[in-house]
Amino acid sequence: MSRRLKSPPAIASLSNRVPLLPVHYGRTVGRRDSSLLSARETFRRHEILLTGANGFLGKVILALLVARFPDFRRLHVLLRPKRRLSPEERFEKEVLASPPLEAVLSDPAARRSIERVSVLAGDVGQPGCGLEEETVEALAGRVGLIINCAGLVDFYPPVDESFQSNVNGVEHVLDLARALGARLLHVSTCFVCGEADGLVEESEPILGFYPRRKGPSDMGFRHDREMRYMRERIREAYAAAGVNGTGRRPRELAQRLSDLGAQRAAQWGWTNTYTYTKSLGEQIIAAAEDVQWAIVRPAIVEAALEFPFPGWVEGGRTAAPLVMMAAAGLRHWSIREDAPMEVV
Repeated sequence: MSRRLKSPPAIASLSNRVPLLPVHYGRTVGRRDSSLLSARETFRRHEILLTGANGFLGKVILALLVARFPDFRRLHVLLRPKRRLSPEERFEKEVLASPPLEAVLSDPAARRSIERVSVLAGDVGQPGCGLEEETVEALAGRVGLIINCAGLVDFYPPVDESFQSNVNGVEHVLDLARALGARLLHVSTCFVCGEADGLVEESEPILGFYPRRKGPSDMGFRHDREMRYMRERIREAYAAAGVNGTGRRPRELAQRLSDLGAQRAAQWGWTNTYTYTKSLGEQIIAAAEDVQWAIVRPAIVEAALEFPFPGWVEGGRTAAPLVMMAAAGLRHWSIREDAPMEVV
């Protein structure tokens, strides 16, 4: 996707002066002069809420905030309990003990700033992000920015799982932004362009987008109608399997739901269920007229060039197998010279 986009000054602070990734900006109000805001000054005045802090990208964002903006007012991390671990225990084991945080917390200023990080028990897949009403009331007017890194990065999962994180989760985070009076920075993917041919500009309207919209037969796309359709198909699949949505799901039902998502994505021109549901999430946000938002669309996020330290990566990312094969002695690959690969 193109990067030819200027940052509206009203939310330029979200990009730390210069957007390094494709960014789509939504409704802006207030400030009208052309000067850029200081991210450091903005974070000093406002509290931040971060979702997905236990993920690959979320850990780095948290580490960046702690290392580069140590004087932020307060940072709230939303985590759900998992198995026998409380949200606080997960934060200690999965986040603070991770290499990115261990690296930056060697600095005294970062260690002091981590004391202003609080863990909130919640789940973006639940209404209100699973937060208690009293917690939301306490945060209202204090949290100025929500950074939403939560999501399911699985190309062909059962479609109900992808909907829970990438569609329902976005609805719930957006509702929380409304309740708190906060701006929203949402992490998406540049691959929402799907199989669309040619250059897809960042100025391309989000609402109504689907990759085959410029084909010989424009079917028209409405995200709200599409969401109703898929939710009904999911309910039908559960009913046909005699499952009420709770308890363990039969393998046959999981496969049917996986096929359902992949087929529906392909029908509209998305490459997989992941990009299909991420685009639906974008369109939910773009339809909001009462929240200031920005959508960041990274490409393939790979190993660190410099921060938190050179070479850090978590899990088998897209290019990791190539690195492993090279380390094992493989010297030649078959390639297509006309197939560019964009890597962050």
